[in-house]
Parts: sequence; C-alpha cells; structure tokens
Amino acid sequence: MRTVDLMFANGNCEGAKKLAEPAALRGEPWAQFRMGALLVDEKCRPNAQDLGIAIEWLKKATCHASNSDWERGNELAVGSPGYFNARASSTKAAVMLADLAVSAHMEGMAWYYVEYARSQYEPNEGSYQVLSRKLSAVEESIGRDVFAKKSKNLDVCNNGHIPHWTQELVARRLG
Repeated sequence: MRTVDLMFANGNCEGAKKLAEPAALRGEPWAQFRMGALLVDEKCRPNAQDLGIAIEWLKKATCHASNSDWERGNELAVGSPGYFNARASSTKAAVMLADLAVSAHMEGMAWYYVEYARSQYEPNEGSYQVLSRKLSAVEESIGRDVFAKKSKNLDVCNNGHIPHWTQELVARRLG
C-alpha cells in the first residue's frame, strides 16, 4: 500500500496501477480505493471514459463491510493481510464519490455517500465529526429540509436506495 502511494505521489501512475490492480481484483479495499483514486486523477487516466471504471472501483471499496477490529484499524487485533483499517479506505472512497457527485451537481447522491460513510463510525470517533461537517456542507448546498425525512438506514451497497448513476455522472463530468 505504501509503495503504491509513493509511486502515485511521484507521478508513476502505471507502476502504482501495476501493483494495486492484482490486490484490487482480489477484493482488498485499500487497493480498490487506490485504483479508483488513480483513475479519478486526470494525470493517471488514459482516457476520459475511464472515469466510469474509477467510480466502479470506488463503489467496491466503499461497500466493504469492516466487521472486525482489524478491519476497523485496531492494530492490536489480528486479521487478513490487505484488510487492516479497511474502514478508512471505505470511508475515503465514499467521500471521493460524494465529491465527484457534487462536482457533477448531483448533491443528493453526495449526501447519501457522506451519510453512508458517517454511519460506519460511532458519534464519539473523530472521523464521525469530520464526516458530520462534510455532510453539513453538502446539506447546506442543497438545503437541509430536502433530506430531513430520509432514512438513516441507507443501503448504498445493495442498490436499495441508490440507482446506478455512473453513466450519468461520467456524462455530466465529460459534457
């Protein structure tokens, strides 16, 4: 993971993709997030249509359920390699999806992703407060009353509440 991050930071997009992709294909959330982040970055995206692929990687990372202490970032616990602190990768992916949605004027979609990310934390955790501020900013941009009655049991990963929106977002970003 650290090697991929360093390669990306130094502009070696192809090297970073080469290392991250096998782990992403195995389902490792850290790699799925990084594949999405690499393809969102215009310097690393060979063509504009790859934005749709980036969104799909980010959705996969977002939807990883972090059920164990290891996956939630407890370094004293033990777990599978590639899954340590998977919740952080899931959260970062959800926030990146929210940012993409806002940039495409799809604030309602952004709200769902930020709220989903926030639902993964307890109110006393620092990340909860950060995500709450981000959610408030999204709500301010579209009006708090619009989402006042929305369910707090969002299921963005099983498409129960979220329609397939990748093509619409790509079209808006490219249009």
